Amino acid sequence: MLMEIGGLAAGIVVGRLLKDRVFLRAPVAKVAMLTLGALMMVIGAGLGGDATLFASIGIFGLQALVLGTLCTLGSAACARLAQGLFKRRMNNAAEDAPGGGSLLRSMKGSLILLGCFTAGLLLARFGLLPPLFYSGPVTNGLLYTVLFLIGLGIGFNLGALRVVREIGLRALFIPLLSMIGALAGAALACSLLSLDLRSCLVIGSAVGYYSLGSVLAVQGGGAALGAVLLLANIVREMLCLVCTPLIARVFGPVGAVAAAGMPGMSTCLPVVTCFTGPRYAILSLFSGVTLALLVPVIIPLLFAI
Repeated sequence: MLMEIGGLAAGIVVGRLLKDRVFLRAPVAKVAMLTLGALMMVIGAGLGGDATLFASIGIFGLQALVLGTLCTLGSAACARLAQGLFKRRMNNAAEDAPGGGSLLRSMKGSLILLGCFTAGLLLARFGLLPPLFYSGPVTNGLLYTVLFLIGLGIGFNLGALRVVREIGLRALFIPLLSMIGALAGAALACSLLSLDLRSCLVIGSAVGYYSLGSVLAVQGGGAALGAVLLLANIVREMLCLVCTPLIARVFGPVGAVAAAGMPGMSTCLPVVTCFTGPRYAILSLFSGVTLALLVPVIIPLLFAI
């Protein structure tokens, strides 16, 4: 766990030191995406290279659908309780968040990573990738590289944390309630699925951060757990991209922000902005950054308990 936190922290420090070098942001984002793609391929290869696990992929899909849905609803319902804390403050929040984008553009990154996962799975299944490709040292090396690059991205954009000054420390309620609600949804799913409680909690605690969460799950619980976490949190992200208007109507704007989880600062931000307004986009950015920092701490902690 210390290695993961150290890699992320080092990236954040370097990112803050280089925050004025704007020209570095686009190359860093591209390298991070390429490295994430390689990680997804390695995870998929680990699943495809194991005939027993591959035969269970249908079961993984059903488990992922149930977990992804219940964790999303859990986050939204839990955050709904805090809606009243923000109504007055939101009137004074800045309105400088980015506007909405197309659904296809928002989903592009998710589809690319899912494609890398599928490619690795099929290539390994048909014996076109050597086992060395998806061995422990390769996975660990990619993981620490990704953590450092993610830290750089967070360090570049820590300006989003000004929401704490504009709205107050109560802004922390949204990411915390998003995580608590996801864990509650995961616990409920445990009673419906043939998965143990810790595995369900690990899957729920990723709160949409499937790229990093799936690698940590593979390290702590094996390829099967990593595959279910990846699929469940892709389901969560897709639900938010498609159903945010309904979520915002039923659970309120804060519920929609919490349901978006970590992708609320990236892929889900345009749709959250479009259907909750620019004021809540600031909260979505802050919540996503906070959850991105929490996930690499909570998942290893759950495995250590």
